[in-house]
Amino acid sequence: MRPLKLFSLTILLSLLIHSSPPECWRCHVGNWLDIPPRVHAADAIVVLGGSPGARLPIAVKLFQQGLAPEFWYTGAAEDAQQGEISSTQLTVEQAQAMGIPATALTLLATKNTWEDAEQIAATARARGIHSILVVTSWYHGRRALCAIHHQLKDTDVEVYYQPADTSGFGPGDWWESTGGKDAVTSELYKILFYWGRYGLVPSVC
Repeated sequence: MRPLKLFSLTILLSLLIHSSPPECWRCHVGNWLDIPPRVHAADAIVVLGGSPGARLPIAVKLFQQGLAPEFWYTGAAEDAQQGEISSTQLTVEQAQAMGIPATALTLLATKNTWEDAEQIAATARARGIHSILVVTSWYHGRRALCAIHHQLKDTDVEVYYQPADTSGFGPGDWWESTGGKDAVTSELYKILFYWGRYGLVPSVC
């Protein structure tokens, strides 16, 4: 790990565990990242691209429950060489196989969480959307919602949220698996980057 990244993570971890008993600092980090769900009927369900195996099934279930007439999926920027099938296309096919009609599906061409938020806000404005139900992995929710709220700050769009579980780790045991440690460590670094780059203060998002 690069010295600057390690230093940044140390600062964030120090802030997070300041009021937590030493033996609980890791669960404190997980619980801080894990924003509680706030599920409500909305104009569109918005699935943030990445980890479709975890995020897509729960989003489809919400759609099938009638919580929204539209189904948006971010991360649809071109990601395949000529003649190849993109991961986004595979996800679209999977969503349709799970019962999402093509008429309800909207792809947003994005490559990262910041672009997700920009395109979500732009699409909401263009369509006169008043509410969205965001679905993403539990450890990604704080940064994602922070970016989305920032982009929608001059609108009256209501943002609801459903976290998706991850296979093999959760807020209370993420440090016990390589996948969990990699995901949470990476997310903490990205939160710091967004703080410095975009001014998104994680403690108030």
